[in-house]
Amino acid sequence: MRFWRNRTPQTEKQQSITLFLDLDMDMIMNTQLKDKITIIINSCDSYDDLWIPFFTLFKKYWNPEGFRILLNTESKDFSFDGLVIECVHPEKPEDPYGKRMLNVLSKVTTPYVIPLLDDYFIRKPVNISLIDNIIKWMDQDKRIAYFNCDCTPTYYDYEVDTYPGFKRLPRGNEYVLNMQTAVWRTKKLLKYWRPQVSPWEWELHTNIIAARSRYDKFYCVSDPKNGFCNYGYSFNGMGVYRGKWVKEDVVTLFQKENINVDFSKRGFLSSEEHPACDSLGIRNSLKTIESSSQLIERCLGHRYNIQFFCFVKRNQVLSISRYAPDYLFLKYTLAKEQKRFIKNIQIKKRFFSKHRH
Repeated sequence: MRFWRNRTPQTEKQQSITLFLDLDMDMIMNTQLKDKITIIINSCDSYDDLWIPFFTLFKKYWNPEGFRILLNTESKDFSFDGLVIECVHPEKPEDPYGKRMLNVLSKVTTPYVIPLLDDYFIRKPVNISLIDNIIKWMDQDKRIAYFNCDCTPTYYDYEVDTYPGFKRLPRGNEYVLNMQTAVWRTKKLLKYWRPQVSPWEWELHTNIIAARSRYDKFYCVSDPKNGFCNYGYSFNGMGVYRGKWVKEDVVTLFQKENINVDFSKRGFLSSEEHPACDSLGIRNSLKTIESSSQLIERCLGHRYNIQFFCFVKRNQVLSISRYAPDYLFLKYTLAKEQKRFIKNIQIKKRFFSKHRH
């Protein structure tokens, strides 16, 4: 869409004409894509102070005219000048995140969906022409589940540049399911969510469901610069982290964009809380082997415990992942499954013994 830029120096008048043509092309493509894509902004009532900065940048850099926009939150309503926003609420405000995701996805009538989080503050114009190409590629290959803006680390190069700027994630790769912005096939995203799962559990535990799939294909950018949406993703943190503003990221951004925010409501992230200093990472949420097993059972059912162990052990061998549980987890899980098996046998014996007489 912008391939004609910067070939030769342009006068101010020529630049204005180019910008006008650029916006005009975006509007044409928006019209073509509006019946194919729904945009979902996932949030919660307690993060309503992020909505004005988010939608200010969203409107400026996306120009989402014609797209259906759903704001997924518990109970609050919100409107923004120039945008038509539908607020989607669950049956009960206390419903878990996974159930809210399934609820909002059930409202989608388009074949594709682009989910964003409320602190994904867009920094540059969204590449509508790339989204258009992605939709064409997915229309041609029904096995493709998504094209992701995240540059997910892979164990080896696989189908690099089959689709320009993207690589395929190998089956069983870590973080195939993640909360980064992507063009998802709606039915596939619905398939992978579970009612009781939180976003963190979805990225860690539910990935074994994607690992079991021999059919679905997942593609991510081979370079972070290749994504269709730039929201400043950084391992060092961006937007909001653990409920607090990342000062190094948002202050400069909001000043540049003339966005006034009351930072005192949630405060700034301290150096000790910074993600780069969090050496334990996800392990902090898995304090004991028992709690890890209980998390998996709640998310997926007890049958997935051993499968999860095998999944992360394979990842540990391939990537030396510090998140993988050790063999104590397997020992605990096997002992638990043995007790469950013995209990079921005893129940069956009592049942048959009772009905023989």
